[in-house]
Amino acid sequence: MALGTPVVSTPSDGMKDLIDDGINGYLTDDDAVMAEKLLKIMNDADHRNALGQQAQNKFNQINDAPKYKQAIFDCYRS
Repeated sequence: MALGTPVVSTPSDGMKDLIDDGINGYLTDDDAVMAEKLLKIMNDADHRNALGQQAQNKFNQINDAPKYKQAIFDCYRS
């Protein structure tokens, strides 16, 4: 996600928090659907780029270094 790569995964606990299905990647338990989504990403550059940009945006949103540093500082300051 940090490199703008859309993720296709099963909807496991952590992935459900990271992936917005159809926005920055795909979540599915169905092997046929997973293959279909992977092929769509590989064969459609515009779709791949749109998902990838959203994946990178999500990464940047949840990995905000200044916000993280402030949260750690606040924990120790309390």
